[in-house]
Amino acid sequence: MLPITALTGLVSAPSRGLNGLRLRFADITDVLRDTGDGRGGRRVWARAGRAHVEVRGLTGHGEGHERLVQELEDALRQVAGVNWAGVNAALGQVLVDFDEDRLGPDEVLKLVERVEEAHGTDGDAFPTSRPQPPFASAPATLAATALAADCLGLMTATIRRVAMRPALSPRCGSRR
Repeated sequence: MLPITALTGLVSAPSRGLNGLRLRFADITDVLRDTGDGRGGRRVWARAGRAHVEVRGLTGHGEGHERLVQELEDALRQVAGVNWAGVNAALGQVLVDFDEDRLGPDEVLKLVERVEEAHGTDGDAFPTSRPQPPFASAPATLAATALAADCLGLMTATIRRVAMRPALSPRCGSRR
């Protein structure tokens, strides 16, 4: 999960210098590589004692789903420092409220991974049909990438039109 949206990162990248621009391109590459069917990257958001962690195997229905939900909630609620935990099946995430002095988001993530492994869902891909949570930066990154590609195409077409250059040179079109 990216910490900031791609559009904001692209706009502010020049002010952060070359390293900031490299970071944004790395984030964009990660998002583009992890979209579509068979997405493997887990969406995680954590801030101020709250965490939203995407869980493999939350299908929204069936006995296996119900067992996974129950075990995940029970396991999290037994951890010292967890105030509240609940599964949002529509988003395929577990939401956890915790005491930051006693527990961190990394421990929450490790516990989620252990429960997934115990249920045999640790190798499952994340479904692409789920709605995007509000904190997801993938939609903004994809939109910014599409906008950049459109701008590049428009610029290329404009330059070609102004320069009155053919798309292919006459020599390339005829072979004798």
